[in-house]
Amino acid sequence: MNGTGGCRAQISARNVATGRSTTANHTYSIACEWAAGTNGQSLLAHPASALFRAAFPSVPLLKTDSQLLLYRGRLFAEGKTPQANEFGPPPNCSAPSGRYGLSGSSVLYLCNSEEGVRCEVLPSSANPTLWCQRFLFQTDALRIADFSQLPSEGFVCQVLFEAERAKSEEGCTPTFAFSQTVAALVASCFDGMFVPGVQGADGHLYRNLVLFRQDAVWASWLDKHSPPFQLNNKPKPA
Repeated sequence: MNGTGGCRAQISARNVATGRSTTANHTYSIACEWAAGTNGQSLLAHPASALFRAAFPSVPLLKTDSQLLLYRGRLFAEGKTPQANEFGPPPNCSAPSGRYGLSGSSVLYLCNSEEGVRCEVLPSSANPTLWCQRFLFQTDALRIADFSQLPSEGFVCQVLFEAERAKSEEGCTPTFAFSQTVAALVASCFDGMFVPGVQGADGHLYRNLVLFRQDAVWASWLDKHSPPFQLNNKPKPA
């Protein structure tokens, strides 16, 4: 974990990839114990699950005075020019397992910066070209939990701190089973969540909008005046 030193008792901890800090108090110990689980059903049955849900009424909703400019990146084969309608969520049948989504359960990720897209979407030999589409999101259209700035001593912050540390590699804890459980609980009360991206660094922090229910409406958020554009694959220097 970057800059945190695990779950040992300490005054505070900070994840440099997300910029999130948390306070290592008694409730953080509860969050760490919960996050150590690796089975989805047992994670949902853990007492901390109910504690997390009970805190939802205190979570602020994402609200902005104007439309929120967001970006979605996708990789395409060299020489292909994609259309805007190719930047929606994957169909459930092909949705991969990820930090906040189970395999076969579609989740739409949008990012608040081009630099964040570059951090999140890494080219492959089969699809080496990174393309980006702009979205204009009306924040009052859906109930979006704003987890981007939370009190460091609060249980919700501590849970998100651990979810953002989750790894897909076997033998690591927390695992994606924990972050997926957190997302499932959030999805039971909200349409999505606004969270720090986990591939950032000091000077290159960004936010992701994670949408759980978007199949029928995502196309209405496309920036009609901005067709897909190609991004170079290297972040700009600080």
